[in-house]
Amino acid sequence: MYRPLTLLAGCRGFSIGVLHEPTAVAGVIAVDFFYSHDPLIQDFRFASEFVYNSAMSAIPPLIKSRHRRQERYQKSFSQRLSRFAIFILILLSLVLSTFIIGFSTLFANLTDNLPSLEILPYVLEPENQMHPPPSRLFDRSGKHLIAILENSNAEGREYLSIESGSKSSIPVSLVNATIASAEPNYWTNPGFTINWNQNESPTTLAHRLVRRYLVSDHPPSLQRSINEMILAAQINAIFGREKVIEWYLNSTNFGNYAYGADAAARVYFGKSATKLSLAESAMLAAVAESPSLNPIDAPTAAHERKEGVLELMFEQGLISPNDLGEALEEEIKIQPLKGFSFDLSPYFTELVVDQADEFIRTDQIFRGGIDIISTLDYELQNQVECTINAHSDRITDAADDLDLEDCEMARLLPNAKIDSGEENVVFDSSVVVTDPNSGQILSIAGDDGTGHPPGSILTPFIYLTSFSRGSSPASMIWDIPTNLIDGLSEIQNPDGKFHGPVSLRTALANDYLIPALQTLSQMNPDQVWNTTRQLGVNNLQVSQGESELLLPIQGGAADLLEISQAYGVFASQGNLAGISQDMDNQEASSLPLKPQVILNIKDRSGNVLLDCTEQISDCRPIMRPVITPQLAFLVTDVLSDETARWPSLGHPNPLEIGRPVAAKIGRTASQEDVWTVGYTPSLVVSVWLGIEESDHEIVNSPNWAAGLWRAVFQFATKDQLIEEFTPPVGIGEIQVCDPSGLLPTDECPHIVDEVFVSGNEPTQRDNLFQTFLINRETGRLATIFTSPALIVEETFMIVPPQAEDWAREENIPQVPDAYDVLDSEQVSSPDAKITSPEMFSTIAGSVPIIGRAAGAGFESYRIQYGAGLNPNVWLQIGEESNEQVRNGQLGVWDTTGLSGLYALQLIVSYEDGTVESATIQVTVDNQKPQIEIQYPEDNGVFSLSQDEEIAILVEANDDLELAAVEIIINGELVSSLESPPFIFPWNIESGRHVLRVKAIDRAGNVSNDNVTILVVK
Repeated sequence: MYRPLTLLAGCRGFSIGVLHEPTAVAGVIAVDFFYSHDPLIQDFRFASEFVYNSAMSAIPPLIKSRHRRQERYQKSFSQRLSRFAIFILILLSLVLSTFIIGFSTLFANLTDNLPSLEILPYVLEPENQMHPPPSRLFDRSGKHLIAILENSNAEGREYLSIESGSKSSIPVSLVNATIASAEPNYWTNPGFTINWNQNESPTTLAHRLVRRYLVSDHPPSLQRSINEMILAAQINAIFGREKVIEWYLNSTNFGNYAYGADAAARVYFGKSATKLSLAESAMLAAVAESPSLNPIDAPTAAHERKEGVLELMFEQGLISPNDLGEALEEEIKIQPLKGFSFDLSPYFTELVVDQADEFIRTDQIFRGGIDIISTLDYELQNQVECTINAHSDRITDAADDLDLEDCEMARLLPNAKIDSGEENVVFDSSVVVTDPNSGQILSIAGDDGTGHPPGSILTPFIYLTSFSRGSSPASMIWDIPTNLIDGLSEIQNPDGKFHGPVSLRTALANDYLIPALQTLSQMNPDQVWNTTRQLGVNNLQVSQGESELLLPIQGGAADLLEISQAYGVFASQGNLAGISQDMDNQEASSLPLKPQVILNIKDRSGNVLLDCTEQISDCRPIMRPVITPQLAFLVTDVLSDETARWPSLGHPNPLEIGRPVAAKIGRTASQEDVWTVGYTPSLVVSVWLGIEESDHEIVNSPNWAAGLWRAVFQFATKDQLIEEFTPPVGIGEIQVCDPSGLLPTDECPHIVDEVFVSGNEPTQRDNLFQTFLINRETGRLATIFTSPALIVEETFMIVPPQAEDWAREENIPQVPDAYDVLDSEQVSSPDAKITSPEMFSTIAGSVPIIGRAAGAGFESYRIQYGAGLNPNVWLQIGEESNEQVRNGQLGVWDTTGLSGLYALQLIVSYEDGTVESATIQVTVDNQKPQIEIQYPEDNGVFSLSQDEEIAILVEANDDLELAAVEIIINGELVSSLESPPFIFPWNIESGRHVLRVKAIDRAGNVSNDNVTILVVK
């Protein structure tokens, strides 16, 4: 018997219990294999081997053989385990290598093409610590200085150093205030905070510098966010936090064109930033966070935010309680606002700065050393400026003897002034001169021209929309009192009259308001104003609570520059010209085009930073078609028609300048705002004139704006060749009857030449004026019973029911409503009678003749007809009949090919030789009415997101008289209209719809037209 050997090993937590023979051997081998390399195991191994050898000497052969097999197995297992361990190590190495390579590749991709940090010292740190001279703005020739692009209060500004011993150093109070308000943990922050919101503003100063100067032209993306964080960390590490805050305070925007702390201190406080108090430093730190909330533009907000910064400084231990109290009590004196030096046109300068900001950084301009060549015409601008002043003085009689020696343009002004010189009147004026083919502003002077009620200067856009729906300048509309909306009947035309039927040409040229408002209502105001915005009037506004229908009369707001740009579309035959400020955007074709104000930008060394004259430049002007040349020409042809506007303006008038020009006067109902816009193919001149203040209520005459416009236009074109408005392909001209716009007839009193889009010419003859036969004694309509000696022809205007009151007030003769005829019972025999068709009825086609032909001694009857009231020739209908008819069919009259007034006669003969007759008067109408759906077009597609309602516009005519126009949608009758205009407002629904219109005349003739449209969500 062998005593079990108990071995205890505490090393590495390894424990061996009671070892019998097999397990003892296995345990020793395992220890030898796994731990032989460990010195702490060596003693344990030696003891195990001693025990093992002693035990083996007493083991029987069977057990010995068994142990050998176990040894071979353990050796094989250890080899396999060794190979597996090697495999695992190799696999882990490969995974680790792949991770390292992938991470390195990813990091390389993220940091690939990172901007060089050396840009920052070059951009932010001027040579010799001195700012370059202020940037300058020149006219288009580059010879005349317009403005020095520096707030005049900022003159003498310096670059401030963070070093406290420097002569011009940043005060500690400003550094602490900036840190407290912008980045409290500035001195410990690595330069960035992790934020994956790509559109959120940077939260650290270093990050702001990166966003502003290194990646400003990169679109938001995850890679940009990562790059920004990397760059921000590198800036802090390489340049140090002291330099970062120095750069930040010398470059940041403090509002009012003050870039840098020293400029801001001089602009707002009239002192260098080195002399800032604690309270002033806190205010500037707050302004740096929100430049628009500065002490000039938002004084209350600026003081409140200053106090907030001071409290933050106290909470962060940067100032003492005593410092806080004194700073809160300090009264800060703010300098009055000043603009640029030598600023010829302040509003134009603002436009230049805004446009430059789209292509180069604004702070780069205001750090100095930049020259901008603008589109402004220096001579023209000077002349416009002095003429505006002279015009105001002349109207208000503010100067008896104006000195116009250096103001040639002012000599062209009319001699107009207020009726009474006692009123204290102050006028505001604005003038804009542009090139419609490039969108360049040549001159802009006076008031900025923004936010003024547009009034009737918008009416060309109303009629443009109507032309796009199939009407023409010749189309007729009724200028009569109406009640489209409450109070509309009180609206008066410029001459205080209503004019009855007028063409759209006459209505537009003379600024008749009711036709414009009726057309606006028919077209749907939303669609009209959307069209107006597409032409460039992007800031068109409707006054809150007022109907869009009132916009051409009162209220709302528009900008003169945008109005000028939109009229330029007519001048350039349908093209909107200007600068697209997002050339790379796939949706740039739908973005607004802004007028061009910059030709090029250079630094003082002559290096070109931006050239808008190159074909591949992002700031080059482009021409975008927005309407067809044909539609643009229709508007231009009306606005350039001098004779068309004579009824309202007389002849001569201020819009006649001795050369072809399209022009429009506009006014509001109150006439506090008056406008004039006119153009040639290469120039647009726009004028707004408003009353700023007056001691008494006065009327602002449209002629005052027109007179100023005339002076500007004549001066601006004095050296230019005369240009004609050339009709584009697709415009035709035919003679029509005015004002109906239909083909002339003998009754038409006025025939004119009119332009049409090809294919849209009228085919129906005029029916506004018709001739009737009248009994000159009774004044009634003559009949077959009227003595020929009493019949005369008279031509009447056919007035619809809604215009009858106007016609009576204007003493316009009306068609008599009574016939000159005896009672039928008195003029016909009981045995010779026609009961159908009825007297004075309108018939067509094959007409059964019903009546009576009978009596004692009846022999025969015949039916005949003749043209006119008293026919010279009678034609028999059918054969003579010997059969009596009592209240039955006498015959059938085939009226095919006949049209007009006819006499129908029944003659009954008797055996005694006597004759009885019955005669009636009828109108034969075999011509079908004409009907066309002008809007919407066939296969048109509409979106519910853009249009909730569309106006179905139908043009319908008949040679005699229409009975009704029926509108049928998807097989359902939705409206029956008896008189024009034939318009039906339809609230659209998604899906495909079939629109059918049917015109029915008094004779029952029917014509149809159909269109199919698709409405999508």
